[in-house]
Amino acid sequence: MTSDQMILGAALLVMLAYAYLAARLSRTFQPLRLQVANNIEDLLADQSIPRSFRDDLDRLGRMMFSTKAAWLMVITYPLGVFNVLRQGSRVHPKLMSHPKHREIAQTFVHGIICMMATSPICFLLFVIEVIMLMLFWAPLGRSARSALHIVFQFMNGRQGGGRGSAIG
Repeated sequence: MTSDQMILGAALLVMLAYAYLAARLSRTFQPLRLQVANNIEDLLADQSIPRSFRDDLDRLGRMMFSTKAAWLMVITYPLGVFNVLRQGSRVHPKLMSHPKHREIAQTFVHGIICMMATSPICFLLFVIEVIMLMLFWAPLGRSARSALHIVFQFMNGRQGGGRGSAIG
């Protein structure tokens, strides 16, 4: 067997292993995706939630299967941490005063996890980022929402201009 055939065989094996891992990851997170979709649908129907939050939930639901959005999230997550640390412990008052604030925040976090599960490498890098930031006591939830806001702005800009996000 020549070295070219060995390289081709190894590349094929790596591609098959990655495809298998991607399929397993997708199958593992499918119940969570369905739960997030149901939660988003319920929250979108609640007229007491401010329109800006419902718009963000709708965007999250549309981007839950987007690999591009997941990679942007991995890239912008450190920027989200920097943004939250720079602003201090400010939390959006409309979110904290709403009776469903915990459910809204949890839906955002689960949606982000589902977004990351679109790519095994992306998921691995995101987990490494989160673990590293946990060592520095970074506010992970607000940082993730801040990074998601950056992703929304980028994706809206690419699709033809949209408003800002209320995630804070």
